[in-house]
Amino acid sequence: MTHGAARNERVRIVSLSACLLALLASVPASADQIELKDGRVLEGEVIERGDDKIVLKQSLGSMTFSRRDIVRIVLDEGGKKEQKSFDVVVLRDGTIIQGDVSISKDGGDVIVGRGNSGQVKHPRAVVSAIHWRDGREELSDPDHPAGGKALANRIERLLKDLRRMTPNGQPDLATRGEARRELLSLGVFARRIIEKLREGVHKEAADEVLADLRRLADVRKVIPTRLEEKIPRLAERLISPVANERESALRSVAMEAPAEAGPLLLYFVKNDGSPRLRAYSVNQLSALRRFEELADVLKLSNGPLRLAAAFALGEAGIYAGIPVLIEALRLPDILIRKAAAAKLRVYTAQHFGFRAKGTPEDRAKAVSRWNAWWKKDGWKLARSSIRQSAPDLKGAKVSNAERAAAAKLWIEASRMVTIANAPLEPKGKTPAQRRESLAALGKGRKQTLQRALILIERSLDLDPGLVSARLTRATLYYEEFNKPGAARKELRLLLDRARHDSSNPDVAHKFAHYHLGRIEALEKAFRRAAVRFGQALDYEPGFLAARVAQGDAYFEHGLSMRGRSDEDKKLRSEAFAAALVSFRAGLETVKAKDEELLDLIKGIRSRRRDVEESQVIQAVRRNRIALRSQRAEIHFRVGRLQAARGLDSEALDAYREAMQTDPKEPRYKKAVQFWERLQRDRGKAPPKKAPVKNAPVKKAPSKTAPGKTGTLGRVDR
Repeated sequence: MTHGAARNERVRIVSLSACLLALLASVPASADQIELKDGRVLEGEVIERGDDKIVLKQSLGSMTFSRRDIVRIVLDEGGKKEQKSFDVVVLRDGTIIQGDVSISKDGGDVIVGRGNSGQVKHPRAVVSAIHWRDGREELSDPDHPAGGKALANRIERLLKDLRRMTPNGQPDLATRGEARRELLSLGVFARRIIEKLREGVHKEAADEVLADLRRLADVRKVIPTRLEEKIPRLAERLISPVANERESALRSVAMEAPAEAGPLLLYFVKNDGSPRLRAYSVNQLSALRRFEELADVLKLSNGPLRLAAAFALGEAGIYAGIPVLIEALRLPDILIRKAAAAKLRVYTAQHFGFRAKGTPEDRAKAVSRWNAWWKKDGWKLARSSIRQSAPDLKGAKVSNAERAAAAKLWIEASRMVTIANAPLEPKGKTPAQRRESLAALGKGRKQTLQRALILIERSLDLDPGLVSARLTRATLYYEEFNKPGAARKELRLLLDRARHDSSNPDVAHKFAHYHLGRIEALEKAFRRAAVRFGQALDYEPGFLAARVAQGDAYFEHGLSMRGRSDEDKKLRSEAFAAALVSFRAGLETVKAKDEELLDLIKGIRSRRRDVEESQVIQAVRRNRIALRSQRAEIHFRVGRLQAARGLDSEALDAYREAMQTDPKEPRYKKAVQFWERLQRDRGKAPPKKAPVKNAPVKKAPSKTAPGKTGTLGRVDR
C-alpha cells in the first residue's frame, strides 16, 4: 500500500469510527439489550416479528436477527415506558413475542394472535411471563395444573412410544420416529421434565432423548442460520441415528453454503461415529480449502484422519502436517509408508535415506534424521508455507520489521527488472560484431532477471502479501523463463489470497485474471483466454489492455475455425462478431480516457492562468499521445478483422482511420496502399479521402522487417 493509500485508509477508519460513535450516541441510555453469539451486545427496542425473527429498533434504523443467533435478551426495566398497543409474551429461552394474547379454555396454552398472520400456541410451561397492554404482569407457574402437568404427561407418553413394539415383537419404527421428532421439536423446553422422568422407569429412553437434545444444541451452534430456515428438518437430520440421512443433510449444507460449512464439517470430523462420514468431512474441508479446520484435525488422536488432513494441507501448499507424515513412516502398512515418503520428498526436497522397503532399523534411523531436520529447519518451511497459502492461520502474521525488509528487497528487484527491460544497444562495426554484442547483452539480461527473481522470492517469503512482487514473478515465469505452470500457480495463489488484501483486492483479481488470460493465449487456448480477460474486465470495465487482448483472443479463435462445415462457419462468424464488439469497446474506452485528460488540462489552466506549460500538463499530453497510438492500433486490428470477414471496404476504412490517427507508423500506410491497389485491381475504385492534416514528409519505404501483425495486415481467408 502506498503512503497516500495508507493515509486515505486511516482517514476512512477515523471517519467510520466517528460515524459509529455518533450511532451509539443516538441510542437512548435506557434501552433493551441483545447479546449475540459472536460477542456483540446491541441496544435498542426489541420487537418480536413473529417468524422466529427478532427486530432491534434503533433511532437510525432497524436490524433483524434470527433467534438462534441470540444468546440473551435483556428488556429495559428502568423508567416508565409508553403503554403498548399489544401484549408481550416472554418465553423461558428469552424469546419476546408480541401480539394479541389469550389463554386456552383448559389453561394449558398461551395463544398469541398476529392479526392476519394467524395464531401461535405456546405451552404454559415454556412461558416465563405475560406483560398485558394495560400494564398488568403475570408470571407463569411452571407447575400449573393444566400446563406443566399436561406437558409432563405428553412427554411421558412420547418416551413410552420410543420403546413401542409391533404385535409381532419388532420395533415400531414409524411410532418411534414420530415420537423422537416430537420430543426434539419441544427442544430445551422439555429437558427439565425429561430429567425428572429419567429417575423412574424411563431412564434409557430419557437418556437417549437428552443426548439427542445435547447434540441438537451443539449442531445448531455451527449450522448457518439461514440454512436451517431453508432446508426442512436440517438439524434433526444432522443428528439422525441413520448415517445415510446425516450424510445427505451434511451434503446439502456443503452444497448450499460452502463458504460457511467449515465449522459444521469439523464438528462431524470430531464427533460423528461413522468413519465414512468423518472421511467425507475431511475431504470436503480440503475441497473447500478450509485450512483452519484442517489444522484442527491434525490435533486429533485419530491417526487416519490426521494423516488425511496432512495430505490435504500439503497438496494445498501448507506444510503444517509434515510431523504427521514423518510419523507415518513408522507405520506397518508399506503403502502408507511409500505415500508419506513420496509426499515428504515433494514438499521438502529432502530424503534422508528413507526406503519404504528397508529394514526396521534403517527406517528408524531415517525417521530420526527426519525428526532432527524438522526440529532444526522444518518449522521455517511450515511457517513460510502457511504465510503463502493461508494468511488466516495462526503463525501467518507478518511483523512490521519483516514487512519493511520485504519492501526493501522488492524495490531492489523492481529496479533490476527495469534495467533488464531497457532497449538493448549492441556495439560493433560489423554485423558479426553486433550479433556477438547482442548475444552477450541478452545473456546479461537473463542473469539480471534471475537475480531479480531471487530477491522477489526472498521478499515474498517475508511478506507474501506483496501483490506487485507476485505479479512480476508470475510474468517473468511465463514471458522470460518459459514456465507457464509456475506462473499459473503464482496467479492462482494470488486469487486465493486476494480476499486477505486490505488495500485493494479488486486490483489483485484484475491483474491475476489478465495474466492468466495471456498464458492461455500463448498456449493458443483462445476461448479460455477470452473468458479470463472478461473476468478481468468484471473488476474494471475500463481496463484497456484486457479489452484489446479479449478482442485478439476472439479473433484468433475465429481464425482457428478453418473448417468448411456450417457449424465451423457459424462459430467463426460468432467469434469475429465478439472480437468486433471488444475492439469497439476498446475505442470507446480510449475516447473516454482522452476526454478525461482533456478535462484535466482545462481544469489546470482555469485554476492557474499564468502557467502555460506546467509539468503536469506536459505529462497529460504525453498520455494523450500514447492514447492516440493505442487508438490507431485498435483501428488497425479492426482492419485485419474486417479483412478476415471478407469486408474489403470496411477493412480499408479501418486502415485509413489507423493511418490518419498515427501517420508516422509505416504499417498503417502500407496497409492502406495495399488495399487501395487491391480494390483498383478488382475494378472497385476506392473513394478518395480528405488529406491528412499535418501529414509528415514522404519518406522512402523502410527496409526493416514488418511487425508481428503482418506486413500489410492481410489475412488468409
